[in-house]
Amino acid sequence: MLNFEVGKVEPAFVGHPESTMFDIDQSGSVLYVFFDSPTEKDVQQFSAESRFEIRYAVIDSCIDILVKFGDLNWMDAPFSPHLSKSDNISNIDDGQGLALVVVFADGRTGTVKALRLIGLGTNFSRALRDEINDQLRVPFDEEKYNETQIKLNYFTIKKLLERSSHYYKI
Repeated sequence: MLNFEVGKVEPAFVGHPESTMFDIDQSGSVLYVFFDSPTEKDVQQFSAESRFEIRYAVIDSCIDILVKFGDLNWMDAPFSPHLSKSDNISNIDDGQGLALVVVFADGRTGTVKALRLIGLGTNFSRALRDEINDQLRVPFDEEKYNETQIKLNYFTIKKLLERSSHYYKI
């Protein structure tokens, strides 16, 4: 269970490099975004009043989650359900979707700067669920996954966005 509070230091976050990480389980999904000494303007981009868009692109054995908050640049978070808490994601009813908890933190100090709960749309949630479940049906090849991680470094965000076929935005 997630138990974070804005303004509090999370010891596991102290000294964390700038990055974006995604995970999912039966209760929903979580996106961790770490900036080094974020500005107040950065923090505002994660507020409920700011625009949000999420997509994903499948590159070999990796699901690359692509997110945009407000006026910030696109960010990506490579993800494999084999390295996750996830197991088969169950049915998503009409009008329902996955919950996404966004945790934005200062990686230098470990301070949680913003929390946001986003309800993802039904179609996007179902497509992501199907991709996760499909990948879980195939044995995991860690070597291939690691090669894909290296390959992702050569993709621009523009190319990843072009390869994404499902999205949700608010």
